Amino acid sequence: MIGDGMGVPQVSCGWVSNKGTLNLDRFPYTGFSRTYCLDHLITDSGAGGSAWACGQKIQYYHIAVDTAGNELPSFIDIAHTKGMRTGISVTCGLDDATPASFCCHDTYRRNSEPIIADYLTSPVDLIVGGGWLYFEERGDGRSILSEMAQQGRDTTTDKEHFFAMQNLPLIGVLAYNDYPLPSVRGDLFQRQTMKAIEMLDNKDGFFLMVEGSLIDGYCHDNHIENVMAEMLDFDATVGAVLDWAEKDGNTLVVVTADHESGGLSLIGGDLAKGQIEVNFSVEDHSNIQVPVYAFGPGAENFHGTKENCEWSQLLRSLMK
Repeated sequence: MIGDGMGVPQVSCGWVSNKGTLNLDRFPYTGFSRTYCLDHLITDSGAGGSAWACGQKIQYYHIAVDTAGNELPSFIDIAHTKGMRTGISVTCGLDDATPASFCCHDTYRRNSEPIIADYLTSPVDLIVGGGWLYFEERGDGRSILSEMAQQGRDTTTDKEHFFAMQNLPLIGVLAYNDYPLPSVRGDLFQRQTMKAIEMLDNKDGFFLMVEGSLIDGYCHDNHIENVMAEMLDFDATVGAVLDWAEKDGNTLVVVTADHESGGLSLIGGDLAKGQIEVNFSVEDHSNIQVPVYAFGPGAENFHGTKENCEWSQLLRSLMK
């Protein structure tokens, strides 16, 4: 589970905004992740997401490729070869860097149409997020959803239809681009994530990447109210997953971020009232370390400070 742009400051602000409680507090093991990429001190989500997806640092603005442009296998690919089901649940357009890092490959993260077309070759079993325009309103005239349907994948752009569907592979593209704020979308992110778990869970195991994608964008805007709305929606989704994992007893849950956004500082507020006063130092990313939380079998391995790719390698070593 990745909170895009969620550094320690965002977590701290969320804790105060929620009057002193977060589901993130429930994790028994914590660590820190360094987020710089291969050629920049300040990473982007392409390189940051790919470090987690592929287990190595790559170049700025690249998606799951090495310095020669060769495709790197991600958790989705590796889990698939082990017979595990795989999925992606996000609140952004599916062309965005983090989901793309787990399913696609490109030397430039803004190549939205080629990135979306790359999902056709990914073995991923379930995808749910936004970005309909890059599937259907394309400059090349292709309908990627139609091509996916021809591959035998069930596809939908309707929310209620998505929740009623029972067959894999399943593609749900539920927004024109990014999702609207939680005040508009309600608990959609939590519901779609739990639907994904329901469909992927099986005796051979599963790998699911969940991203609270829009914490980052509102940090870029320096809009703290929207940042907190996304932060607390992500935390509520973390809570629902933890509730499930506690009952399941056999699933490792790891929560982290690809980087911090906004250079956020918490400078005042009122805990009892859930009020915060903040400063943003930039409208881009920072190099502030980000937290890593772990719960479940193997969680005791998640402690200390490591490179983002080292955390990924640790997680990969625990896949049965």
